[in-house]
Amino acid sequence: MRASHQRLKKHGFKESKASIANKLARATMPATFFLACLAAMELEGVALEEI
Repeated sequence: MRASHQRLKKHGFKESKASIANKLARATMPATFFLACLAAMELEGVALEEI
């Protein structure tokens, strides 16, 4: 399985492991980054109750 930063690169985000960890620790991120994360995780969909 590829690392998360490699999966995000496929969606146009050049993030390091540290920058991803910082975003998650702060619990703040742009919506575009959030959507790219969902795509990188190859989710079919997500229910609002889950987030």
